[in-house]
Amino acid sequence: MKAVVMLAEGCLNDSKVRQQLDSATREAYLELLKSADISKIDRGDTKSVRLVFEITPTFFEAARKAPPVIPDPTPNKRLPGKPTAQRKGHT
Repeated sequence: MKAVVMLAEGCLNDSKVRQQLDSATREAYLELLKSADISKIDRGDTKSVRLVFEITPTFFEAARKAPPVIPDPTPNKRLPGKPTAQRKGHT
């Protein structure tokens, strides 16, 4: 479980990410990851994982300053150059 947090921290420390991501936003994400409390819960037949983060004012400020992400208005858009697989029996 901790490996996921370590992977995320590693990605945030990547040189390319450092160039593309605002330093205050990056620091807010790192702070968020350091606060992660991960626990496994065994409920007999089922297993669960609880992930708790401490959301700080720094994180909210970074989120407020982040540019909005506008979703692509064309759903199910095919990637260019990727061939379409033909299914058997269909023409």
